[in-house]
Amino acid sequence: MKKIIRQAIKSPDPALADLLNRIGQGDKSIPVHGLEGAAKSFLMALLHRQTPGPLLIITTTEKEAKQCCRDLSFFSGAGKAFLYPPWEVVSTDLFAWQREVELSRSEVLCRLLVEEPVMVVVPVKALLQKVAPKKILAAYIRPVAIGDFVDRDEWVLQLLQGGYHRVSLVEGKGEFAVRGHVVDLFPPMATQPLRLEFVGDEIESIRQFDPVSQRSKKEVVEFLLTPAREIVMTADRQSLGIQHIKARANDLGLSRLLRDRLAERMANGLTMSINPLLLPLFYDDTEQPGFLLDYFSPEGLLIFDDTMAIGRSREGLENEIDRLLMKAHQEERFYLEREAHYWTGDVLTETTASCQSLHFDNLALGIDPDGVAFNISSDTGVKSGLQVQDDAGEILFPLAERIREWIRDAYQVFFLCSGSGGRQRMVQLCEAYQLPYDLLPVDQPFLESLSLSTGQGGLGICEGRISGGLVYEALRLVLISDEEIYGQKIAIRRARPTREGYFLKSFGELREGNYVVHKEHGIGLYRGLQKIAVESIENDFLLIEYLDQDKLYIPVDRLDQIQRYLGPEGAAPRIDRLGGTSWETVKERVKKSIRDVAEELMAVYAAREVMDRQSFSPPDRLYNEFCAVFEYEETPDQARAIEDIHLDMSRTKPMDRLICGDAGFGKTEVALRASFRAVMESKQVVILVPTTILAEQHYQTFSRRFRDYPVRVEVLNRFRTKAEQAKIVEGINRGTVDIIVGTHRLLQKDIQFKDLGLVVIDEEQRFGVTHKEKLKKLRTLVDVLTLSATPIPRTLHLSLVGIRDLSIINTPPEDRQPIKTYVIEFNEDIIKEAIHGELDRQGQVFFLHDRVRSIYSMARFIEKLVPRARVAVLHGQMKSAEIE
Repeated sequence: MKKIIRQAIKSPDPALADLLNRIGQGDKSIPVHGLEGAAKSFLMALLHRQTPGPLLIITTTEKEAKQCCRDLSFFSGAGKAFLYPPWEVVSTDLFAWQREVELSRSEVLCRLLVEEPVMVVVPVKALLQKVAPKKILAAYIRPVAIGDFVDRDEWVLQLLQGGYHRVSLVEGKGEFAVRGHVVDLFPPMATQPLRLEFVGDEIESIRQFDPVSQRSKKEVVEFLLTPAREIVMTADRQSLGIQHIKARANDLGLSRLLRDRLAERMANGLTMSINPLLLPLFYDDTEQPGFLLDYFSPEGLLIFDDTMAIGRSREGLENEIDRLLMKAHQEERFYLEREAHYWTGDVLTETTASCQSLHFDNLALGIDPDGVAFNISSDTGVKSGLQVQDDAGEILFPLAERIREWIRDAYQVFFLCSGSGGRQRMVQLCEAYQLPYDLLPVDQPFLESLSLSTGQGGLGICEGRISGGLVYEALRLVLISDEEIYGQKIAIRRARPTREGYFLKSFGELREGNYVVHKEHGIGLYRGLQKIAVESIENDFLLIEYLDQDKLYIPVDRLDQIQRYLGPEGAAPRIDRLGGTSWETVKERVKKSIRDVAEELMAVYAAREVMDRQSFSPPDRLYNEFCAVFEYEETPDQARAIEDIHLDMSRTKPMDRLICGDAGFGKTEVALRASFRAVMESKQVVILVPTTILAEQHYQTFSRRFRDYPVRVEVLNRFRTKAEQAKIVEGINRGTVDIIVGTHRLLQKDIQFKDLGLVVIDEEQRFGVTHKEKLKKLRTLVDVLTLSATPIPRTLHLSLVGIRDLSIINTPPEDRQPIKTYVIEFNEDIIKEAIHGELDRQGQVFFLHDRVRSIYSMARFIEKLVPRARVAVLHGQMKSAEIE
C-alpha cells in the first residue's frame, strides 16, 4: 500500500528524497544510516511534516525518549510530540501510585484513538507493557458540547470510573470539582481546564479557566471527554477483578486471610491507581489486554532508534521482571506471571513486521546497500574551534569567522539559546563581533521559521534546547546550541527558599556575587575576601561593590554591619550608590511603615478601651446545665480562667484575653463556656485554628457539646465540597450559623458576619499579625479569646504590659500523666515495648516519620513489629477523601 506523501521541501537532500520516495511506495522496512544526536530528531520532524499519519519512535531507554521528545517539540512545536512513559514496576502490591505516568499514557492512547497525526516517543519498556483493550477506551470517549443534556449524578460516577479525582479546586489534569450548577473538569487532552455551567441537566456554557487564578477565559463550543487512566473501573469490572484476585490467590496457595484482604482493598479502591502488573485481572476472555500498536493508525510510521540496542534492552527488561516475580513467589505474595502483563520479544517482532518501519543504526555510511545513507554531522566544529584563539586572545573570534564563512557559502546558521537570558547573551555576542542576525519568534516552531529555498545565507537566534548541534551539508543548515559554546547546563530541581538568620555569623556563609545589605550604605554585591596591608599590617577585608563599581572594604571584625539580602526568589534588587541618598530614603520609608502598623495596632486597642458594648447576661440555669455535662472536674487554674472570662464578658469593655496552658490542660473547655454565653446572646462565634485536622477536632468537640441546644455548628475546611462551603458561607452571612470553626478560609472577603460576638484563636503563634488583626477589624467591639501553649513573644509582651489580659492554666487534670521526652537511638525493642504499653491501656500511638517517600515502608515495619496493631498512614500529600 502506498502512502500519500505531501509535497517535499524544496532543494532536498537526495537521501531525503530517496527516503520519502520509498516511504511513499510502501516499503516495509527501511534501514537508515549516518544519523546521530539531534540529527535523528530533525529528520523525524521533517518526515512528520511530509507524511499524513502519526510517527511512533521507539528508543532504548526512557532518558533517550525524553531527550528525543524535547528535540521534536523544538523542531515541530508544542503539542506535536508526546512521551509515552513506562510504568515503574517495583512491587507486586495491589495499588501503585503513579499518577503522572497514568495521565500521560492515557492521553497518548486517546490521541492515537482519535487519529491525531502526532509523534509518540516510547521506550521499549513501555512498548512491551500491555494496555487496555482498544474498544474499552474508545467506548468511553465522547464529545461534550453546549446544549447537551447530562445527568450530573451519572456523569460524576462516569468521571470517577474513568480515573478522574474529585477535588475542591481543579488545578491539574485528571481532576474535577462540583459546585452547585458548576462543574470544573480537566481532561488529559485539554490544554486548559474547563468550566461547565448547567441549567438543570443542560450544559449552558463551556469555558476555559486559569488553574492558578480560577478565573474563566474564552468560551469553547465542545470538547472531547477522555479517560484519565487506562482502565475504566465500572462496577462490573471491579467485581470481575475481585473474582480473578480470589481465583489467582487460590492458585498461588495464599492464605484465606490474605486473599480476603486483597479482595477488600480492591472493593474499596475505586479511585486508586491499580498496579500495572495486575491490570489483566479486570478483563475476561473476550477482551484481553492489548498492544500499543493496536492504537496505531495504518497510515503511521514506526521508527526504531538503534535497533540493536533496543534488542539488548528488551532482554534486560524481561530479566528484571522475572527477578521481581521470583522474589514475590519466595515471599508468598500475590503476583501474576510475566506473560500476563508483558509482551514477549517474539510477539513484538511479529507485530511490528506488519507495519512500515525505519531502522536507525549507528553504523558507518553505506554499510547496507538497501539502506538510505545520510550525511548529517553532529560535530559543528565549535568546541574544537574555540581552542584556537586569535592574536588578541578573543576566544570566540574563530567561531565568528566560521559563521561568516558559512553565511558566505549560503548556509543558514541558527544559534539555539536556553531561555531569554541565553538569547540576550547571544545577541550581545553577535553585536560584539558585528555579525548580522535575525531574532526568530519565541512561540514559532523551528521548522516553520526555516526557509531552505532562498539560496541565501543568514544567522538566526532562537530560544530552545536540543541534544546537540548539527551540520546538514545537503540542506546547507547549521544548528549551534549555546551549550556547545558555554558548556552543558545541568538541570536541577529548584530548591525551596529557606529563611536564614538575619545577621551573618561568619563570612563563610557568603558567596561571591551574593547581594548583601550594609546598615549604613545599603544593598551591594559581595565580591570576595581581600587581603590588604595597611601600614605594614596585613588584614582581611570583605569587598562590597556598589553602583558605578564603587567599592567598600569592611574589616572582618565588623562583620555584624552586614547581612545577606533576603527577597523574592529570582528577583534582583536595586544596588545603592555609595554615599547616595537612596538607602536613607528606603530606611525612612520602612520606619514610617512600622510606625503606621504600630499606630494602627494601638488605635485598635485604644478604641476597644474607650468604646463600650452591651455586657453579656450573667450565667443562668442553661449555662449551669451546659457546664454540668463536662466529663471532668475543673482544675483550680481552669476554674480561675473561667471566672476571669465571666468578669470580662460581664463588663462593657470588649474582652481580649490570652489563655496559656499546656496541651490537655483544659483550654478548649474554657473556650466552650465562653462560646455558650456568646451564642445564648444571639452572637456568632468564630473558632480560628491553624490546621485542617485541628479544625475537624474542634468541630467534633463543639458539635458534641452543643447537640442538645438549638445551636448550629459548622466547619469550613477542605473536607467540605465547594457547594457545601458556599452554603455554609451563606449561613454565616445570614446569621443562621452560630459557631463556625475553620482555618484562614474564615478571613476571606466573601465572609461577612451578621453579628460577630466572640473570636477564639487557637495556637496563635501559627498565625500572622495581619490575619489576627483583620479579624479584630471586622468588629471593633468583638471579644477575643486566644488559646496558646507557647505564645509568641509579641503576644506575651502585650499581655505583660497590660494591653491584653492573661490567664494561666498551670495545673494538669487529675490523673493526667506528665509528658516525658526521651532522645535515644533507633531501637526496635524500645519501640515495640512502647507501642505494646500504650495498646494495653487502650490508647493510641502516633508514630511520626520524617519522609513521605518512605512512610509506607515504616508503616509496614510497624505492622511486622507489632502484628496486633492496626496501622494507618496519614500525610500531607494525601487527598482529602483519603484523610477523611
